[in-house]
Amino acid sequence: MATASAPLLAPLHRASFGQAVSRFFRKYATFRGRASKSEFWWVALFLFLVTLVPNALATAGLASGLTYSFAHQSPVSVGAGHQVGYAQPPLLDDPTAAALLPPALALSGLLFAVLVVPTLALIWRRLHDAGLGGPWFFTSLLPAVGPLFLAVLMLQPTKREARRFDVPA
Repeated sequence: MATASAPLLAPLHRASFGQAVSRFFRKYATFRGRASKSEFWWVALFLFLVTLVPNALATAGLASGLTYSFAHQSPVSVGAGHQVGYAQPPLLDDPTAAALLPPALALSGLLFAVLVVPTLALIWRRLHDAGLGGPWFFTSLLPAVGPLFLAVLMLQPTKREARRFDVPA
């Protein structure tokens, strides 16, 4: 099964970038079956590239808003001039932040809504290919170490016993 002729139900080993992304969307909500390492990692690169622009816009807007907010803080006093702290204007008072943050967050939210199900399905199938049950995904929710642990699981090679997860044709 090392060619593009692998059926959609089987993992496609040595998938190209285009093949992996195509299968990612064609198997949108398919949690059964398996996904090869190449299918998973090409899609990971695709997701990184797709989210790069909204993340860059959000980062630039946030940096600009924070810089503006800190630069325009004003002292807060009580009573006869006893200063007790500083008040800062909202981030969106900065024109750059106001221009960048809302569209970046809207685009990020839209991408999340569209991509969350196929991404979870792909992770689930990749875990199957590594010989693990899909619920191992929930280890990613462990504080501090969860995402790293899941990444290590994604790096596991295809296991022979993973055939138990194959979907009958």
